[in-house]
Amino acid sequence: MKKLVIIIGSLLLMAPAVGGAQDRTHDGRYSSSCYPSHNNKSKADAYCEPSIIRLIARPEEYDDKHIRVTGFLIRQSGIYVLFPGRSFWVATRGTGGVELLTGEQIPTDIRALADGDGVDGVRITGRFNARSAARARGSAGLVTDVETIFLEPLFPH
Repeated sequence: MKKLVIIIGSLLLMAPAVGGAQDRTHDGRYSSSCYPSHNNKSKADAYCEPSIIRLIARPEEYDDKHIRVTGFLIRQSGIYVLFPGRSFWVATRGTGGVELLTGEQIPTDIRALADGDGVDGVRITGRFNARSAARARGSAGLVTDVETIFLEPLFPH
């Protein structure tokens, strides 16, 4: 019993070190830096890869950061908006997504799908602006300086 108490006590003492903020994470959680991109190893060009849910829930953590995020893209009222999925879009009546600054940067095939019923599995890389006056209702922010947009299978094998 005494040995068990010592082991548990040791684990509790180590907990802050294990659970504390890390230097870098894939998504920038706990105010950590994100990993550098594959092409550029400088700290300034790191890309955060949060889930779309995390980006919508905590936009302030990603303000003015380069991000890569995947979701359901649809054009609503002339604005392209990214959501976690079609069911989220339906359930929220088209609010709470992340909008894109411009549709001209979206490839023609993806734009055609988004202009229709929307398209799942769109991956976007760009700079996130959480402070921008959103045009879309209840938007968490907007992606500017879009670098890449492409279709990505949701469940790669």
